[in-house]
Amino acid sequence: MRRLFLSVIVVVGTFLCMLMIFEIASRLFWKHLSGELIPLSLEIHRQSANPLLVFELIPDSQVFQDDVFYRINTEGLRDLPSHTHEKTGSFRIAAVGDSFTFGMALPLEMTWPKQLEHLLQERFGPTVSVYNFGIMGYDTQQEIELIKTRVLLYQPDLIIIGYCLNDVGVFSRERSEVNHYKGYHEYLKTGVALLDHLLDQSRFFRFIKERLFLYRSNIKVGFEHMDLHPDVWEAIRLGYTQYLYELYQKQEVIETLKSNMVRLKQISSEHNLPIIICLFPEIDNFDQYIYAEVHRLLVDTIQEAGLLALDFYPRMSQFKPAQIRISRTNHHPNARGNEIAATELLTFIERHACMEKAHSSRS
Repeated sequence: MRRLFLSVIVVVGTFLCMLMIFEIASRLFWKHLSGELIPLSLEIHRQSANPLLVFELIPDSQVFQDDVFYRINTEGLRDLPSHTHEKTGSFRIAAVGDSFTFGMALPLEMTWPKQLEHLLQERFGPTVSVYNFGIMGYDTQQEIELIKTRVLLYQPDLIIIGYCLNDVGVFSRERSEVNHYKGYHEYLKTGVALLDHLLDQSRFFRFIKERLFLYRSNIKVGFEHMDLHPDVWEAIRLGYTQYLYELYQKQEVIETLKSNMVRLKQISSEHNLPIIICLFPEIDNFDQYIYAEVHRLLVDTIQEAGLLALDFYPRMSQFKPAQIRISRTNHHPNARGNEIAATELLTFIERHACMEKAHSSRS
């Protein structure tokens, strides 16, 4: 019996050592093994049960992408752990938006929601919280559904929406990838939470899982095999800059924009909840910026709906694009660009007495 027990220990120990060796080898030679076949974005994004949201962040997930760690908390937010029901004495701000709000290629503390939180706490005290509801690839219609189904559960005193010019429903990389690799997240799940969590951290397991999934599902890798939005090909034909400009010349786009603002105003009125919509510019070639009229159209549309509008373009255009964006090929705002957004928001909130009005309207 003792010899049998020792034999089992040796076999199990050998097996675990082999797994450890394979795991170390996978991490060391990841790029030489062709690395990931499934896009990294699927490590933190999944299909949503809500068809209007389409996709959502995966609670308790993380990925190293864009030279930074994206960590998603238990509640499915890119934020620190929070306490949803602890409302007494606090002032809550919900930051809603796409990758500009999520903080693409930035540490969490450098995103404009967290920088704004720091500024507000210095000004008004530690009970102010800014929750980051940003999700890469979301458009305004998804954000409205997110507000209705999730954001309002946090009982916010103020909502700030970071609006980018492509938020009128332009194609989304994340949407395309989640739809194309449907079923990937459920594949090889054991149903045991701890075990699944450990397996998700393993490069060796991911190496095996991706290849088995693609073989079994017969899904081909690459954008050329995806069912892409028709606008993708239009953007390629015209060039993204011209495509985005012409988008705002279309009457159906303007009508959708107006409808979205009206819906946001209804939410604001029904819940006595101030909503600020802040406009991010395309951070490229401010000397010949072709979207100035688009910004004026957006500000007018937002204000006509009875919402508060803050345009970052006048302030950000005082800088060279290279000073406030991630890189030449990534036009998302860098830490300095996010700092400008946070500072402008602080001034706007104080000038419009948003915090005082929020307290009086909800008391």
